[in-house]
Amino acid sequence: MKKGIQIILIVVAIAGVAFFLRFAKYQYDIQHIEVEPVAFSELENGTYHGKFDLFLVKTEITAEVEDGKLIEFVLDKHVNGHGEPAEPIIQRVLDEQSMEVDMISGATASSKAILKALEDALND
Repeated sequence: MKKGIQIILIVVAIAGVAFFLRFAKYQYDIQHIEVEPVAFSELENGTYHGKFDLFLVKTEITAEVEDGKLIEFVLDKHVNGHGEPAEPIIQRVLDEQSMEVDMISGATASSKAILKALEDALND
């Protein structure tokens, strides 16, 4: 019986360490993600699809460009922890016609993931 408990404790400890290391990498990734702005004026008219996966945050978007302007930007999928407050970043991008917008405070990971999905879409 003791040996079984010891094995369970070892497995739990290893899983805990593995999760901690992955979460630490996630935090590092968030801090070091750079969004490369795309000039909407240089894009052809059309509908673009993009996605981005940041471990705990996953996004998929659809964007439409017409006459050098981003006229539609839809968040098709947003898997997140507490990142829903980041979703207004879409309106910021549309209003400013630029990807160089301020991140949403308290939802930096989701803000960056949404913008990286747009970058993915427009760079394909």
